[in-house]
Amino acid sequence: MTIDLPTLEQMAKDENYSVRAEVAGDPNTSLILLEQLAQDEDWIVCAAVANNPNTPVKILTQLTRNKDWTVRSAVAANSNTTAPILQKLLQDEDSYVRSCVAENYNTPVAALSHLSKDNNFGVQIAVAGNPNAPVETLVKLAGHKDWSFRSAVAGNSSTPTDVLIQLAKDYNKSVLSAVAGNPNTPLEIAAQVLKYDTLPKRSMVVEVQTSTKVSTVVLEAAVNTVSTLEQVTLALSAYTWMKQHEAPQEETVFTAFTGEQVTIYYKDGEAFWN
Repeated sequence: MTIDLPTLEQMAKDENYSVRAEVAGDPNTSLILLEQLAQDEDWIVCAAVANNPNTPVKILTQLTRNKDWTVRSAVAANSNTTAPILQKLLQDEDSYVRSCVAENYNTPVAALSHLSKDNNFGVQIAVAGNPNAPVETLVKLAGHKDWSFRSAVAGNSSTPTDVLIQLAKDYNKSVLSAVAGNPNTPLEIAAQVLKYDTLPKRSMVVEVQTSTKVSTVVLEAAVNTVSTLEQVTLALSAYTWMKQHEAPQEETVFTAFTGEQVTIYYKDGEAFWN
């Protein structure tokens, strides 16, 4: 339910910090109220301002000086936070603040490279999961002895295909699941990782669209109990159907009547999905 501005103004004066925090986090809160609440004595209210997607850079900059790490970490995680602010926060004494900087898509490449050498594993893992991380950093972290690093790299949408192929040989299940679910992993490799042939199948009616025609077919769709792998499993089912019917190697869109959709495309002779 949308709260009108007069009500928000009244709530911002409430003695209860949780009420003020509700106003601070409301996307309809005015700039004047956000400026006022950013000065609040309670860190929970300030953190709510820092989390607000409409908080302007001026206020976010001000909140970087807040003594509470929760507030600073909220600033670091905000999608409005600019590169100069993130550059400042990467030197923060609190490791969680630095990990939020490492996760933020606005963090500059050079800063991510710096954070990949942080003395805190959580910060380094956050870098491994950021799609803006330098390729050389991803390659290095892909060889880390801790599976958490390799899993983060395996799930990164910017990880090169050759690195994913190497990670497909990993022994850790979390790493393998991330490899299988990454659209940069060739479908043939994903099929091997998921042991596609052993998965139970069910009939599914789908619409198949190519550059020249649209048709309706029934394919044997694999069933995967892991929700995060449902889409790649559908992609594998679609790709298997294409191979069985010797379909041309062209971009093909499969849309299930339930609304699920995947696109199969080819690059350098390998099949991929998105």
